[in-house]
Amino acid sequence: MQLNNHHKLFLFLLSILGFSGIMFGVYRVYDSLYGTLRLPEDERISFTESESQNETALVSSILALQTKDTDDDGLTDYEELYSYGTSPYLKDSDSDGFPDLAELKGGTDPLCHKDQNCNLSRSSDTTILNELNAQLPVYPAALDSPNGNTGTSLTAPVSKTMSGVELRALLKQSGFPEEQLNTLSDEELEKKWAEISL
Repeated sequence: MQLNNHHKLFLFLLSILGFSGIMFGVYRVYDSLYGTLRLPEDERISFTESESQNETALVSSILALQTKDTDDDGLTDYEELYSYGTSPYLKDSDSDGFPDLAELKGGTDPLCHKDQNCNLSRSSDTTILNELNAQLPVYPAALDSPNGNTGTSLTAPVSKTMSGVELRALLKQSGFPEEQLNTLSDEELEKKWAEISL
């Protein structure tokens, strides 16, 4: 069957209409997926403007904390949060009956109740010393030990001088928490070792 000119024109217009419909459908799908994520031009903010606004807000909040005393204990909220670690909402952070400022002036720890021993550096030192002691090898006592006990364990003589690097490696190997170990310098580790190996 041969198509005349009218049929050819009709098929051409029909194909253009079909192609236009497909393109319009693709555009609508694209717009529905990505168009909702676009902001209008007047609401768009560059990253630098956003960072600047964040920095300004941070500085403003810090300045506000430096003048604000929420719990009315004589310390600003900034001092409580960033200097002493006390609560800006409680006048007495450790609930021992003494306000935070009074404890600071009196030389006591506002985070340690008066009935507790909270010397954190000593507890950290003790943990490290115990960990180092635990790493010393244990040998059975000699049969002719002076105390007459056979089978009791004695610690083997170990070099009294170990470098901080060796001590750090020994503690890491034993499973000592690495974040706590990283707070100590090699010199501090050597000092602790010298204390326990006397």
